[in-house]
Amino acid sequence: MRRYTTYSFALAMLAGCASNRDDLAGWAPDEPVPAAPAPVEDRPGDVPGEAGAGPLARELTIEAAVTEALAHNRVVQQARLNVAIGMDNTREARAALLPTVSVQGTYNAVDQARTIVSGGGSISVSPADTWTFSAVVDFPIFAFGRHLNTWRAAQLAQHGAEATQRAVEADTAAAVTAAAFDVLETIQAIDVARSNEEALAQQVKDAQAQLDAGSVTKVAVLEASVEHDSAKRTREKLESLVPVRKMALNKLLGRPAGGPIEVEDAPDMRAPIWQLEPLVEEALDTRPEIRAARLGVASAQRTLDATIGQELGELRGNVTWDTDDNPFRAPSDEMTFLLTFDVPVFTGGARTARIRRARHQLESAEVVVRDLEANVRTEVAEAYRSAVEAFRDIAVARSAVERQDESVRIQREKFKNGRATSREVLDSVALLRNARFELVNATYSYNVALRELVRARGSDPRSDPFAEAKAPSGAATPGSLEGALEEAIRRAAPEAEGAAGDVPK
Repeated sequence: MRRYTTYSFALAMLAGCASNRDDLAGWAPDEPVPAAPAPVEDRPGDVPGEAGAGPLARELTIEAAVTEALAHNRVVQQARLNVAIGMDNTREARAALLPTVSVQGTYNAVDQARTIVSGGGSISVSPADTWTFSAVVDFPIFAFGRHLNTWRAAQLAQHGAEATQRAVEADTAAAVTAAAFDVLETIQAIDVARSNEEALAQQVKDAQAQLDAGSVTKVAVLEASVEHDSAKRTREKLESLVPVRKMALNKLLGRPAGGPIEVEDAPDMRAPIWQLEPLVEEALDTRPEIRAARLGVASAQRTLDATIGQELGELRGNVTWDTDDNPFRAPSDEMTFLLTFDVPVFTGGARTARIRRARHQLESAEVVVRDLEANVRTEVAEAYRSAVEAFRDIAVARSAVERQDESVRIQREKFKNGRATSREVLDSVALLRNARFELVNATYSYNVALRELVRARGSDPRSDPFAEAKAPSGAATPGSLEGALEEAIRRAAPEAEGAAGDVPK
């Protein structure tokens, strides 16, 4: 009885790979992918974060919050993964341009003699192990630019993913700034509401004292009590907003939603000194969304060219080298060369459909670019207008607070002297409360608008909104520009003319 044991193996190697490290480095893009920002330094009171994230600072400035979000935000992480996928696609497409090398071998172990019958007689063959080995090199010769265009399309798609990553980072920075300022604004609004509540509590006491003295009726006390209860309810509503807004900020930072967090920062009050048209042109040149869309057009064009090349055919070469130790013949080496030309003749309309689809995808990408450019112009103009108007609102609101504060003081004096009703005092207090809220809202809206303007311009999301401010042509000094801004405030709100000197420098 004979028993045969066969061992076979197959190995594949990719030619052109310098080392395994190339799998991580890959083809170097024209613009390097922005590295993840360094994690926020630990401080006293740090809290544990998610697995692998390290401790997270409890107290954050706006700048630190933006840095942490760019390091841990899940949307940003997904954008980085898309860049990595684009790199892998580029490497795979490049491999089609290079030869492929494969080797194959077979080893047979024989442990019994074999008998071969031939011409009525038999021949006995002693046990002998046999082996075969072959090496194959397959390479493209000509494919009408198919593989080259596919590679270039993958490169452009990778660049587009990098630009999209920068756009996501800018959006995240703007969202984090807005969320952090929402927390700060709510906390400051609570202080304003608490101050109003205390003022109305004092008004209730004054009305009760007047009632005891017989100067007013019980209606004045009831009115003051109703206003006091309303102010208390306003404060309670604002306090209930704080944990919700902190959860929203934690989500943007990539933290557990319920984790403790405090924002320690203050809004900036410097005047904007930009001009609209240069900002629009800058945005059209630097916005990563537009760059990604334009790269998408270039990638679609390359894809169309590759599709056309694919339908024209391909010429490939194949070189094979074989050797063995067959005992029935002298060991010999054999080399063969094979030339293959594959031309599709009839595809049932699939070839036309594929080319037409690629052409439609190119036209769609061009439409996206035109639409995006129009949207960017609108976004920049709106962000610029919001920043300028919010800054003007600050001066107007500050002036209103000063006037209403004086009005409340006068009305209380009149009330104590019996020359004003409690309704007049309460109305003046309500106006003061509204003016204070407007000042808080204008202050934080201005800083949020500045960060939105940074995003709309396409600037680095980690930069100071004021760091890259450019003085408009014809402006002698920042002081002269500020004077022009004050004049604009006077025209917008004549009653704020006396407060123009308080415009922050």
